[in-house]
Amino acid sequence: ITSSSGCIVGPWEIEFDTKLIGFHQKLNFKADRPFFIIFNPWCPDDPVFVEEEADRKEYVLEESGLLFRGTAKHLQAAVWNYSQFEDPVLDVSIWSLWNISKLLPFRRSDPIAVSRAISAAVNHADDGGIMVALWSDAYEGGFAPTKWTGSLEILKRYWESKEPVKFGQCFNFAGVITTICRSLGIPCRPVTNYESAHDSHGSLTVDVIVDDNGYPVAEKIFDTVWNYHVWNEVWMKRPDLAPGDYDGWQVIDGTPQEASEGLFQCGPTSVKAVKRGEIRKHYDTCFVFAEVNADRVFWRDTERGLKFLHKQTSDIGLNVSTKCVGKFGRSDVTDRYKFKENSAEEREVVLRALRQSESHFTRIYLNQAIEDIQFELISLDDVIIGETIKANLVVTNRSEIKRHSITAILRIDSVLYTGKMLGIVKKEKFEAEIEPKSRTTLTLELPFREYAGHVSEQGSFKYACIANVAETEFEYFSQDDFSISKPIIDIKVPEEVVVGEEFPVTVSLVNPLPINLVSPRFIVQGAGMGRAQKSKLTRIPPGGEGTATVRLTPKHKGVKTIAVKFWARDLQDVNGYTSVK
Repeated sequence: ITSSSGCIVGPWEIEFDTKLIGFHQKLNFKADRPFFIIFNPWCPDDPVFVEEEADRKEYVLEESGLLFRGTAKHLQAAVWNYSQFEDPVLDVSIWSLWNISKLLPFRRSDPIAVSRAISAAVNHADDGGIMVALWSDAYEGGFAPTKWTGSLEILKRYWESKEPVKFGQCFNFAGVITTICRSLGIPCRPVTNYESAHDSHGSLTVDVIVDDNGYPVAEKIFDTVWNYHVWNEVWMKRPDLAPGDYDGWQVIDGTPQEASEGLFQCGPTSVKAVKRGEIRKHYDTCFVFAEVNADRVFWRDTERGLKFLHKQTSDIGLNVSTKCVGKFGRSDVTDRYKFKENSAEEREVVLRALRQSESHFTRIYLNQAIEDIQFELISLDDVIIGETIKANLVVTNRSEIKRHSITAILRIDSVLYTGKMLGIVKKEKFEAEIEPKSRTTLTLELPFREYAGHVSEQGSFKYACIANVAETEFEYFSQDDFSISKPIIDIKVPEEVVVGEEFPVTVSLVNPLPINLVSPRFIVQGAGMGRAQKSKLTRIPPGGEGTATVRLTPKHKGVKTIAVKFWARDLQDVNGYTSVK
């Protein structure tokens, strides 16, 4: 018995009736349990067919992978265990299509419809989905998103209660989507976009409006830029577009950002359409295009309206990253989404997209005044936690004869990785006289004792500058992001382990802070080794080492990945991983 490549995905009952020629007696057999039909990337007739065996192994069979977080300057990889072959993953996957998305039976054979339904089902925003989204530093009644190490625990909790699991952020949704898609036979991978734009009104720009002190005007800010955003790519044919032209990787996104057709869902969006700037192709291409290729424009709010300050055309959509095929490393896929920044091809694509946009927002590309004074906010490399942070503004006077008076305000804020401001950490005002043909550097210093209480869960900060020249009324604004680098977790495992037999995992971490680490604990989970193991320690003094040993039991043979998290009151979301055979 061979099922059609267009067969409906889901559980089927099977019953046989047999009769010998020349005899009247019939024999009947009915299977005592259903069997599941899923998509088949090994079948050339299937819309999710993948030609290369290595790709099928990576994007369908691999049970663990990497999720990239951090910042564009400091990419941080963390292991995520997909566990797509564990119970009750397949049951939850089918349930999500039938009972959450309520996908009609005839549409369950179409990976386009199925993947779009999955993007809606994983979030709880409007359809009773699997996980509740929350961006905060307070997670009462649930778990902090950074504490999850894989999809299995999330899906088990949902399956047991049929209540949404608390809480998740973009990387959790991407991990769960990867699990669900792979369990259904759809090739899938998580992809991270750094400096990811959230364009809320379809203008293809991120408009930042600030006051006289450089603070965002909250009631006029609708667009944001996230330090990173994780979505998914799924591999399939797109006969609904131009046959053959848009096949391959498609973006789907389970993070509830903007409603699409009345639901918080996104995609599938052809990656090829994004690169070409064809923003009217189904589904949600305009939104995804802006995420990777919007221009950022800064304005000051004045009594006479908005005054243009500064534009940035090349700092959105950086280091688009996913896991390499067959090994735990990073593959850069930025060139699949866009041409090289500020190249003729890239600017042509942006203009093509703008011509298709129906937004009424006005875009200004040039500040026409040629100024003597040039400001440059120096890019800040990520800081090792415990060190002093230094934000530098370089002011250059290009005039041969004129001296200029400048005023500048430098500010460092604690933020979520989504760009949402948590609070001002430090602000300082500078005034200086800049002599002709000279250069001055203004520095805002922030020692650890001043930022210790402001380190967010993922250690994200934003620094900004607003400045003006008294003689010409020229104004400047710029901002950038950085994050706090965490210490390394040392992980020791045996060279080889045996299926069904416990083995030790020893983990340790050195305290890099000048203060005691209070309530430290490790969380250890191995792919296909059951639920995460937790180990609590006593305090760790400055420069001291915290060590713990847990025991895991492998259920299947092969190379498996072990993910480790460390958590303490003043040092959170530290990740490490290793492999065991």
